[in-house]
This record gives sequence, C-alpha cells and structure tokens, in this order.
Amino acid sequence: MEKKWALVTGASSGIGLAYAEELASRGYQLVIVSNEEQAIREKGEFLSEKYGIEVGDPRGGQGAI
Repeated sequence: MEKKWALVTGASSGIGLAYAEELASRGYQLVIVSNEEQAIREKGEFLSEKYGIEVGDPRGGQGAI
C-alpha cells in the first residue's frame, strides 16, 4: 500500500499543528514546516512517536524541519 503524504505549513502551533495532528491520526506521513526551527523539530518528534508516522524533511532527508 502506498503511503499518503501531506505538507503542513505553520505546524509548530495553532491551526497548523491541529491540521498536522488530524492528518497524522488518519495515517498520513507528514512534511511539516515552520519558521520556528526548534519548535517544529519537537512537534515532529511528538507526532512521529504518538501516531507512528514518518515526518519528512522538505530538504529531502528524514526528520522534522
């Protein structure tokens, strides 16, 4: 089965984080971005651990950015 991916901007807080959490709960793998580097890394780790999803780096690697 092919993985579904979603890109969420502003995912370090507020509505962006709420969208990211909803998509993660539905099994989407995520690429999350924000201008708050430390916060987005923490949110990526949280979402990955809580929902067992992959959080990709928009620069092509793995891990939240």
